[in-house]
Amino acid sequence: FQAVGWMERIYRGPVPLVYTRFTGRYLALWMLLLPFPLYKELDGSPIMVPIACLIAVFFFGIDELGTQIEEPFSLLPLEWICQGIESTAAELQNGSQNGTLPCNLGIADGVRPLKGLQDY
Repeated sequence: FQAVGWMERIYRGPVPLVYTRFTGRYLALWMLLLPFPLYKELDGSPIMVPIACLIAVFFFGIDELGTQIEEPFSLLPLEWICQGIESTAAELQNGSQNGTLPCNLGIADGVRPLKGLQDY
């Protein structure tokens, strides 16, 4: 249960909002200024607009992905994982009290145990 407490502390610890805002603003400024060097390199070609838009889509997508990764616990099924850990720990505790290991070492219903563990 100590690991659950650690995860809870990480979950409760906020990611600094200043960092997220700074990267977003810096990226927006960079994308705003990008057409100027493109204009020079492409000699004022109209293809500059779709190229700048395509680059913006990729970079803003990476920024959004980074924002999602900053909060991994909102994406993970933590309730399901914790229930599986709890049931496995209870099975192991009951088996150690009886002197035998339980046969079902799976994480939760519908999930197979690791290869090789099903023989125990």
